[in-house]
Amino acid sequence: MTKLTNIDLQFVVSRIPSDVREMMTILPLFLGGGFIRETIAGGQVKDIDLCGPSKDALIVMAETMRQKRGIDKSWNSENAITLFNPPRLPLQFITRWCFDDPVKLVESFDF
Repeated sequence: MTKLTNIDLQFVVSRIPSDVREMMTILPLFLGGGFIRETIAGGQVKDIDLCGPSKDALIVMAETMRQKRGIDKSWNSENAITLFNPPRLPLQFITRWCFDDPVKLVESFDF
């Protein structure tokens, strides 16, 4: 696996929506998935995957963000709570796999 450089990390962080970045600084919420890969690769980002320590915590975080953004449209599946707020990227709070350690989250990805 290729390690990200500080420049890569700064580039990704600069593209995280400010309200999501703020939430990540005060709660155990971690960014993962294609947002990081596609941002660095210059590809098309389709959504923002967010992971946390437990399904219950993620439900509360998703509801907090839904209220903060005034979002009416969401979708719950076995894997995630997805908030839709066009033209902004969908936010996916991943509830199927939970992580309280960002290192374990990174180790779970196959890219």
